[in-house]
Amino acid sequence: MRRVFAELGAPLDSLTARFANGFMYTRTVPLVGGNRTTTKLPPLWLLKAASRLHPQFRRRARIAARALAEAPGPAIVRRWRTEIKPSVVARNQAFAAVDLRALDDGALAGHCRALLDYLHEMSDLHFWLHGYDLGPIARYVALTSSLGIPTHEAVGALAGASPSTVEPRRQLAEVRAAVGDACPTTLDELRSCSPEAERLLDAYLTERGHTLVTRYDLDGLGD
Repeated sequence: MRRVFAELGAPLDSLTARFANGFMYTRTVPLVGGNRTTTKLPPLWLLKAASRLHPQFRRRARIAARALAEAPGPAIVRRWRTEIKPSVVARNQAFAAVDLRALDDGALAGHCRALLDYLHEMSDLHFWLHGYDLGPIARYVALTSSLGIPTHEAVGALAGASPSTVEPRRQLAEVRAAVGDACPTTLDELRSCSPEAERLLDAYLTERGHTLVTRYDLDGLGD
């Protein structure tokens, strides 16, 4: 978040998280004086003056004006689709293809360390990308609100617009079409319906079969 805040000119330093009694709490860190302990906000006049006179705020304001004028989001989205996502998917599938039963204790420990390193890397990527998807959505909501359109209607109109969200349904529709009039009750029966059904099912499971859908932890239910 520190990286994307700086790139887009947000008047914030970062986002921090702490765990207490099993719950995660987050807070945004102010650009100036973020680690000071205080019980009340400074006077409004002082905040306004600081936002206009402090060098860091002035720098962020210039960056934000440029970002609003140039709209860097679409270029990042194109880079995600053509460059970043294919690499991430390939690495995900490489990890998923590892036969854990064939690993001894040392190899399993090494595999887990590699997964944790990968998790840290992807977490950084995840939050950086949020500046370029949630940012444009926020601009969209601000615009529609200024036009008198209720936020729930404006956001609701986006349903189904994400290619990633609708892709699983499209893949499963292809599998269903390949099954024909058969009514399989197991994956093996589905594969036996036709070579095309087997190919499409295996492709779907390779990409989606290890996806957690109920939570992010190891005990979450898979697809």
